[in-house]
Amino acid sequence: MRSFRLSDTGSRTQRFCSGAFNQASEMLQQFLQPIKVNQKRGERMMEDKVIMDNILTATKGACDLMMHGAIESSTPEVHKTFAQAFDDTLCLQNQIYTKMSQKGWYPMQQVEEEKVVATKQKFMGK
Repeated sequence: MRSFRLSDTGSRTQRFCSGAFNQASEMLQQFLQPIKVNQKRGERMMEDKVIMDNILTATKGACDLMMHGAIESSTPEVHKTFAQAFDDTLCLQNQIYTKMSQKGWYPMQQVEEEKVVATKQKFMGK
């Protein structure tokens, strides 16, 4: 079994977080490039919306991992690394959501004011 110092843990965690974030960023950048079309049939290999939805889901999962990494971290260095990775991943998630929203792939519904007030009162105990 290899022994390591606590400072090694922070740098390894930082490399892991950085690698995961970079991989997610590369996936997004690749998607934002035109998708290759099957020249013989003239159709896309997969629908853009499905690809973006999968990337969004994966990014949300990465956010969850980074958040729990920060919560469960044993040293300030590890906590800082996971917190920064969480922030970076959350920004990436927002970029994906914004792109999907602009294309109409993530529709929002307007809620009536009465329903908002009723829900608020329900949880406030009134």
